[in-house]
Amino acid sequence: MTHRDTAPPRRNIGWLLARLWLWLRPYRGLAALVVILLVVDVAYESAFPLALKVLVDRAIVPRDVRALGVIAAMLVSVAVATAVAAVARDFLYARLAASVLADLRRALYEHLHRLSLNFYSATRAGDILSCFSTDLAAVENVIVMALPLAASSLASLILAAGILMVLEWRMAVAAITGLVLAAAGSRALSPAAHRSADELKQRQSALVARLHEAVHLQPVIKIFNLQRWMLEHFQNELAALVRSSQRASFLAFLLERIPHIGVLFFNLIVLVLGAWFVIAGQIQIGSLVAFQGLVITLAGSLWGVTLALPQLVQAVAGMRRIDGLLDEPIAIVDAPNAVAMPRPSASIELRRVSFAHRGGSGGLREISLTITAGQSVAFVGSSGSGKSTLASLLLRLHDPDEGAILVDGVNVRAFSQDSLRAQFGVVLQESLLFDASARDALRMAKPDATEDEIVSACRAVGIHDVIAALPDGYDARLGENGCRLSGGQRQRLAIARALVRNPAVLLLDEATSALDAGNEALVTTTLARVAGGRTTIALTHRLAQAMHADMIFVLDAGRIVESGTHADLLHRRRWYFKLWQKQTGITLSPAGDWGEVDADRLAEMPVFEAIDRALLDVMSKAFVTEQFAADRVVIREGDEGDRFYIIARGRLEVSRNADHGGSQRLAVLAAGDHFGEMALLRDAPRNATVKTLTPATVLALPRGQFNNLIGHSPGVRARLEESFSRRQRELSAVGLPS
Repeated sequence: MTHRDTAPPRRNIGWLLARLWLWLRPYRGLAALVVILLVVDVAYESAFPLALKVLVDRAIVPRDVRALGVIAAMLVSVAVATAVAAVARDFLYARLAASVLADLRRALYEHLHRLSLNFYSATRAGDILSCFSTDLAAVENVIVMALPLAASSLASLILAAGILMVLEWRMAVAAITGLVLAAAGSRALSPAAHRSADELKQRQSALVARLHEAVHLQPVIKIFNLQRWMLEHFQNELAALVRSSQRASFLAFLLERIPHIGVLFFNLIVLVLGAWFVIAGQIQIGSLVAFQGLVITLAGSLWGVTLALPQLVQAVAGMRRIDGLLDEPIAIVDAPNAVAMPRPSASIELRRVSFAHRGGSGGLREISLTITAGQSVAFVGSSGSGKSTLASLLLRLHDPDEGAILVDGVNVRAFSQDSLRAQFGVVLQESLLFDASARDALRMAKPDATEDEIVSACRAVGIHDVIAALPDGYDARLGENGCRLSGGQRQRLAIARALVRNPAVLLLDEATSALDAGNEALVTTTLARVAGGRTTIALTHRLAQAMHADMIFVLDAGRIVESGTHADLLHRRRWYFKLWQKQTGITLSPAGDWGEVDADRLAEMPVFEAIDRALLDVMSKAFVTEQFAADRVVIREGDEGDRFYIIARGRLEVSRNADHGGSQRLAVLAAGDHFGEMALLRDAPRNATVKTLTPATVLALPRGQFNNLIGHSPGVRARLEESFSRRQRELSAVGLPS
């Protein structure tokens, strides 16, 4: 976390106690009662050696049985009262500690929900999880164990030292001097112990981040055979953690050991000195016994303080990281006088809106447009053109760096965030369902939704019968991310969730791109049916999803490069026309299990510019259809090239093995793009890996069939060789696969 990482690295135990007091302050009455009961308990333990003096000098030495009985009765009575006070203190402190820890966890969790998406894009999930695991555990150990131990030990230390001074000041000075010197040794080690604890926390966070990657990126790890690479990096992280742990543990042990060694020697000195005073007749035997008991109490108290020191040191590092997270600025806040947003009735307007993501990359530049209420609009463009950023700005997940977004002429910053987002029904590329019952998953969009509203929304999208057929109907748990439903069913449930709140604006962000062709057709029909009467904003790279919109905006590199209806844009023959050309000429069956590309589409590809139309007609029939689920490898770097591919639907990622290990993304390909040209003529290995990001259908031309088609046309082959060489240079220049 950026703020946490720049926080001052030097914090001490005093700072930790001050931070903990801020969390204890709401319970100061309960804390005061705990302190009072603590003093009762400590006073008894510290004064007990004085009872030994009285017992020896007034009962044992004079052999007074009556005095023995009175003293014993008094000791038993005080012991019972002290035991009751100790049990009451433990109960109250357990309640106090649990309340403080709950407040701390709640504050962290609530703050996470207020942070912007920029924070999450720039922060490792492992760092956040580490705050809730190792960092909070360190603070919890201090609150539950170390703090009460240190408090009782410190109080006992002060009381015992005071009683020692009353009994025999010369021996007390010797004992206290020894204890101070022993404590000084621990203090000298404290800075090194703090530094090692900070380093240990960082290493633990790095290891948690590595584990998080290993769990969530398993498909990629298996696809690219990264198990050995991941293990090597994990072992490096683990070795660094072991070294940090050894150093931190050793310094923690020394913090405990040095006072213990010092007390051991000074205890012997005090014992010999006291015996000399008894022989010299300067003190009584009972005083020596009491004094030795107090020295043991003093040593035990110091031992208790030093025992708590390592946990306190660990908690300083943990609390610093927790504070770093809590201090992360909240980028998107409601204005002090924010009002509830009424249902939009006129327009949504963007006035010269610009936005750059953290680091200054991507985003939008100088966007101005107006969407009339009830209008259907589409934003189209390739990956990275700014479509999803636009959706985030409309939902106020980000605020523009420049310009303004207005609804019915009012800047959206004047409205509360909750009321603004309540006007939008959002369907994302991924359904993102919680592990809850179907009813609860739907009510998340509108907590007070009635049963009729839920069922009506499900009927509208054709998912009601599916849910009703589950063993528990609407009470059936859907599993993690709705795993008990198919992809198409999950997406229709997500649409129903959006409809439950009866939104004024339906925002569709690549709502069908993660589906196979069959489910895409069903969901597209569903969306067309339920969108009537609402303002509909679709963001898509598939022009077939946008062609019927009232207005189409074409985005390129964060700018609107043209806008108009489908017919107008085709007539202009500019950006939209080029995108349309790339995506047309490819036909898919409704189920997506069969497809073909026509000769005109092949003729537009630089790969086939040297081939005449008659041969292209024959070649178009030679393509075979291949379907891939998401996260599947189509071609792997280094493998033999045996096919040329045209993407019929879906999105694919092009990556290359990096020098430092792992892979580097080069590009994202979509419908109409092609790759693998060099496989047609040359027996060359693949120079990149192509993996599906969504379910995909591709048309593949095997090299053998291609060679058979042009085998009797030497002139064509020569022209193709020249064309392919030029194409190879172009692809190499931009790092794309050939």
